[in-house]
Amino acid sequence: MYTPSRRGTGRPFRRGTFTASSSPRYSPWDKREPTEEELLKGTIGKIDTIEAPSPDAGVSADVSIKGFETVASYSWQDQQKPTIIVPGCPPVWRNRAMPYVVARDSGTVYTDQNAARLSASPLLPMISAVSHFAPEFHLADVDFVTDRNGLRKLWRWAVNDPKAGTFRIDIDMVGEKTILMQRWDLELTQQGGPGYEKEFEAASTTPGPGCELAVGHHRIISYDLDGLKMLVRYKADACLPTEATKTPQSTKSTSSDPFADLISGIGRLSVSSRLAENKEVKEIKTSKGTLQIVSGGNFVPQSSLVELKTRSIHNAANIDWAETYPQLLLSQTPTMFVCIHERGTFQQIDKKTLHESELESYAREAQDGLRLLRKILGTIQDIALDAGDGAKLSLICRKGVRTMDVCERKEETGLLPKEVLDDFEL
Repeated sequence: MYTPSRRGTGRPFRRGTFTASSSPRYSPWDKREPTEEELLKGTIGKIDTIEAPSPDAGVSADVSIKGFETVASYSWQDQQKPTIIVPGCPPVWRNRAMPYVVARDSGTVYTDQNAARLSASPLLPMISAVSHFAPEFHLADVDFVTDRNGLRKLWRWAVNDPKAGTFRIDIDMVGEKTILMQRWDLELTQQGGPGYEKEFEAASTTPGPGCELAVGHHRIISYDLDGLKMLVRYKADACLPTEATKTPQSTKSTSSDPFADLISGIGRLSVSSRLAENKEVKEIKTSKGTLQIVSGGNFVPQSSLVELKTRSIHNAANIDWAETYPQLLLSQTPTMFVCIHERGTFQQIDKKTLHESELESYAREAQDGLRLLRKILGTIQDIALDAGDGAKLSLICRKGVRTMDVCERKEETGLLPKEVLDDFEL
């Protein structure tokens, strides 16, 4: 049994366009928990166990996020073939006069859009966007590549939050030290929702320039978490209007060919190009399928990003900050709008900022969770480093159980195409 150490510095849609190399996935939004067969699909057997860390073991009193930088971003385009716009742009906040009425959510809501659109390798858009937009960023220096979602699940489990539920995270060891962590959801979409969040976002924002067909914006950030270099992806709800959102601008790449850095950055890929809707499109062909990349949109400042939360007027004061504050913290999202309505008539926006004095008590409480999260990541790193380059593992956590199984996965279930793995070599 492994314990934490300090060494580590329509209908639900289940599969994407390409044949999935990983198993079905589970989300806390699902109405049912996965069966044991579903949860363990693609694994070979248990090789280790991680115990939930004790609050007073092995990490410095204060754990902080340092060295923050925004690395890249992209927006999914609503196309039959998986297509991203790099750097893309979040939906832009309209600042409409209130009150106004929106319909209740209906239609398809993504649980994980990356897996729904590119199920064979949901991490590929993240790595491709980084290689295109920030070719100077050294992936081999990163300790963990992950979605914010995975960090939040580990956080909930660490603090023994009832919301933790049953979950699985797949991990690969690549290069000398980098650990890929990929979320796992049983269903990748759901129908409608219990409230107004999706429709409110549509009614309250407008597409960023060059992103008129965009259907979801993802931000990729990097920071140091008590000695661990993290590369984190998350969905950005909206941004405030800035100079960057007024007209399309070129990407950060300095190459005369905006795609040259992408091609050199992700190794031996087969590439073809064409023109579509007056925009150059590159097809990145890999062993796990093809991703189309359009150069366009605007890279907006982190300070402009906004998390949107809708609340009934009857429940507006009951924000679960133990759940919400870590969400903002792990993505360093500076602002949250609590959008208050009565049966779909939105009447008020309550604006919160990550570092405001009103949230100081929640920031102090979050230290316990951040400390425990750091312990768990250190333990995961120890196990993965011992397993060595190429190791393919899964973390299995069952609801109410204070131990986490570490299972080996089948060889063919790698999280990234082999063509990309050279980027993680020192």
